[in-house]
Amino acid sequence: MAEMLSQRQSQLLASVVEEYTKTCEPVGSKLIAERAATRVSSATVRNDMAALEVNGYLAQPHTSAGRIPTAAGYQYYVEHHLGDYRILARERRALQVDASEDGRERLKMFAKQLAELSGVCTVVGFSAHDVYYTGIANLFSQPEFQDYGFSFSMSEVIDHLDDAMPRLYEKLARTTDVQIFIGDRNPFGTRCSALVTGFGNRQDTCVVGVLGPLRMHYARNRSLLNHLRQAYLA
Repeated sequence: MAEMLSQRQSQLLASVVEEYTKTCEPVGSKLIAERAATRVSSATVRNDMAALEVNGYLAQPHTSAGRIPTAAGYQYYVEHHLGDYRILARERRALQVDASEDGRERLKMFAKQLAELSGVCTVVGFSAHDVYYTGIANLFSQPEFQDYGFSFSMSEVIDHLDDAMPRLYEKLARTTDVQIFIGDRNPFGTRCSALVTGFGNRQDTCVVGVLGPLRMHYARNRSLLNHLRQAYLA
């Protein structure tokens, strides 16, 4: 679908994703037109939004509402617009833990700090069948959980984390880069996103990831995971 977007539509989609990430409110054409770097009419923005909806990148939750990104919209954004996020000093300090702890307990401490910083759930796979998670309260405080259907879906995801971990190990077998799994590509579930990284050696590989709604700060969470891996291995 990527080749079907014009440069203006691509930038419009990025604007919708970024605005919705901040507010969790459907984004209207008037707001986007007002914030556009170049002069674009609300009518033009409405037409582009309608085209993005037809192509599956945006959805309109209510007839009179603005649009929200779909899983495909987030995937496009991650592939074409995701920039770098520079870790803040307070975030670096938050990801410092007692180096005297053994590896397993130290990683659990890192996971708890990461859950607090990201505002979602942190999952640690010490092996494909040994899973630890933390930050459920942070996860369920997100606005998306006002939707009963979404809450039920995510509860099922959490109940079956052990089942998803072996598939995740397979996906991370050849890389230590942070991988982003959205919607249908996410082994944890289609209505959520996960950013995951693996580190260690072939005999002792750990997997750490953040799990949350499709609406999340992808660039920031990717940088936090990269920093966690570096801090743990230091």
